[in-house]
Amino acid sequence: MRLFEIYKEDPSSTFVHDGKSYDINKLFKLTAHLKPELYRVSDLTWVLNFDEPVPDDYETININIPVLITKWYDMSVGAWRHTVIDGLHRLNKARINKVSHIQGKMVSKDILDSCLF
Repeated sequence: MRLFEIYKEDPSSTFVHDGKSYDINKLFKLTAHLKPELYRVSDLTWVLNFDEPVPDDYETININIPVLITKWYDMSVGAWRHTVIDGLHRLNKARINKVSHIQGKMVSKDILDSCLF
């Protein structure tokens, strides 16, 4: 089953990345065909310093569902970094459980731009 078939937010659901709002359901649909790759959890957890997910029932969170990742230029370190745009609860659960790698799908700028709300 594809992520879009498994999970869907309310029709008007959005997320904010770098000060812009995006349609999350459109993003799920446009990334359903992307092949997941493995990413080191330690390379992604920096984002939890700025946007930690509200505690949830971590027993029900499936860290085998790929997180959605994009590249973001971090001016504070002067380099491009991977950032999680969907899946903070999964990332946090992986960190808590000391999982070394998590599946993720890289979202291109073109796909992200087509989801602007």
